[in-house]
Amino acid sequence: MHSKYSSAKGNMEFHYKLTLRYNGTPYSGFQTQKGSVPTIQGELEKAVREIACSKDIRTLGSGRTDAGVHALGQVVKVSMPVRLSPTSFRAALNSLLPQDIEVFCAEWSDPDFHPIAHAVEKEYWYLFSPASRRNPFAKTLVTLNPLPLEIDRMNEAAGLFVGERDFINFYCTGTKVRSTRRRISKARIVKLKPGERVDMIFPPELYSFEVRGSGFLKQMVRLMMGALFEIGRGRRSKDDLADFLRGPMEGRLGPSAPARGLYLAHVDYG
Repeated sequence: MHSKYSSAKGNMEFHYKLTLRYNGTPYSGFQTQKGSVPTIQGELEKAVREIACSKDIRTLGSGRTDAGVHALGQVVKVSMPVRLSPTSFRAALNSLLPQDIEVFCAEWSDPDFHPIAHAVEKEYWYLFSPASRRNPFAKTLVTLNPLPLEIDRMNEAAGLFVGERDFINFYCTGTKVRSTRRRISKARIVKLKPGERVDMIFPPELYSFEVRGSGFLKQMVRLMMGALFEIGRGRRSKDDLADFLRGPMEGRLGPSAPARGLYLAHVDYG
């Protein structure tokens, strides 16, 4: 089978920078894995191979979102031996990708661009609601907490995350890292404004924990959110959080928050 797009001569590659948004509910995370488990990267590479009519492709994402985690701004570099305009490439990909994955921006990429190494900051949002009733629409997109939450107390505690800190107590081991120190430039909880008809789908009382930093450890944001939930329920205090940010401690300040509320919102390349 021959590609309908122009192929490169020799070993020439064409490089693209894609920005994806996706509902991560049915996927086992972003990164491809052994076996037949569905992943975002796996679906993307399947579509690129069909477009290029070649297995000689490479993709690299800006971060490994976990199973069930969503993205509004996942950046991926794609290299392949086929040249087509970014607009055509985006349209072709979206015609092949599942409905819960969308390439909403495509552009040419510098050959040396590295989505991870060149990122200046990343921002995550965690959506939650202290809703007292079930929600059949938002159940995979928002974490619902049936217990009352002291939002002001949570927001005050969230400010302790800002600065350069050792997040060893907010790190799920399994991935080797050189250091557990990270720099956080923003950590706050904001109440999202209700909207007409939107309240029929999402809970009317909806909050977003917004955290921005130079980098994040495995499940770091979910453990931060889990700690804030414990503080909001009165089970832990701001002083407890301060202790857990000073150095290694036994146990956890709180369980890891569910994946369904977490979104990779934006990757900043300066």
